[in-house]
Amino acid sequence: MSDLLIWWQSIYQMMKRVVVEGSRQEVYTLVFAMSRNKIEMIKSKDAIELIDLLIQRILTNPSDLDVTAPKKNEWHSWRSISGDAAGVIQHIASRPGLTRVEREQCYVLLNMLASQPIHSAEAERLIIHLQVDIE
Repeated sequence: MSDLLIWWQSIYQMMKRVVVEGSRQEVYTLVFAMSRNKIEMIKSKDAIELIDLLIQRILTNPSDLDVTAPKKNEWHSWRSISGDAAGVIQHIASRPGLTRVEREQCYVLLNMLASQPIHSAEAERLIIHLQVDIE
């Protein structure tokens, strides 16, 4: 098991770097895989950190929210990627054994995705369900 932990620590650092420095296509690929639960071994706190980093990246330049660059194979805008990020949060929030603090962090992240300037429709839809679960 310790061998897997070493691998996971390296993979997780790479995932963080993709979120912070990768192209939109690279970020989309990672977030899409996470939203479809293709990366099941990711810990809740790690996924929460990745989505928080994504939101911070998006908020550094909100004027680029709807930009795509098909000539660079960047078909997805930051706004559309934020919809998949909301799906990641939904998967995290539905995990058994999630702490109240982690559930509240999920709510905060969904709220950030649903609010201006990002205004993700998927986050708006999901925040209502999570809010009911927290109360």
